[in-house]
Amino acid sequence: MGPHEPAAIRQLRSNQVLDAATYRVASAGGAAAQFERHERFAGRVRVGLHVRLLGPPAAVWGMFHRNGPTRVVSRVLFAAMASLARLSLCYGTRGVNELRATGVIPARKIRVVSTGLDLEHCDELQIAFPQAEVARFIRAKGLEGKILFLQVARLTPSKRTDLIIDSLPDVVAQHPEVVLVLVGDGPERLRLDALVQSRGLVNNVLFVGASFQERDLCLWFRSARAVVCAGAVGLLAHHAMAYATPMIAHDASMYHGPEAESIIHAETGLLYRREDSASLAAALNYAASHQAEMNAMGFRGRMNATGRYSIEIKAQRFRDAILELAKPSRRGTAA
Repeated sequence: MGPHEPAAIRQLRSNQVLDAATYRVASAGGAAAQFERHERFAGRVRVGLHVRLLGPPAAVWGMFHRNGPTRVVSRVLFAAMASLARLSLCYGTRGVNELRATGVIPARKIRVVSTGLDLEHCDELQIAFPQAEVARFIRAKGLEGKILFLQVARLTPSKRTDLIIDSLPDVVAQHPEVVLVLVGDGPERLRLDALVQSRGLVNNVLFVGASFQERDLCLWFRSARAVVCAGAVGLLAHHAMAYATPMIAHDASMYHGPEAESIIHAETGLLYRREDSASLAAALNYAASHQAEMNAMGFRGRMNATGRYSIEIKAQRFRDAILELAKPSRRGTAA
């Protein structure tokens, strides 16, 4: 994500719905690798069968789980795909656990590559826009002296922005200076605006609209006490932590993407009970009252991102997997 992203990773993520990939490594040519894209699961299985029958070693890459409770059919399909490859590259530990639970994929064939973010680009922006610039940005928006909570997402039902708004009256009663900033647009905009009106929160919710400029996102992230997500958390967790901003998210990990593994309660953010507006309000009230503690969580989140979730680390793990494929197999065939 950003100009410093390795070209191979930029190609991998160019399709937002991609959840698996097949690599072929040419042993004669050394480090050559080909990426193949297959939109449908059945297409990827066909490629897996082709690879299995014709011999080129392959790695499959994906989440290997769905957001929500595990379904038997999903586990069977993921196991089928993984069994056709020499290595299975998972986004996170839930994918690892799902593959192990099938009982047919040995641990030696499973790797975690994690997700990643271009931290270098984020750092450049933070240097270009120091804290004084952040303060000017807040003043220009008329938000000086406010406690900002930030959501960066399309306004769709799955994001549960309505739950955040439902939690706000209890928060505003204790902290009238709180403002929820919504960066994003979508089909829920009119309904959410009506909900804000009905709750009497016109002065406590700011609709910013869609923003795709990293400069603006950097300033919003750095202005916020915390980033809030009431729906499924994905790359937003890494994006927030790149700017040392803690996350507030619900505690039902099976409904999140693998990036939510980086949110550790009271260490890198806060967790509340899923679908519980009172629990969310309690988390927001804590964050509003404990600036130093939230800043410390943000700092620890950034350190965690540097050590585990940078794009360089992800690229290195992919490279290691490709080189591992290039080694002779146990049967003595070259990869």
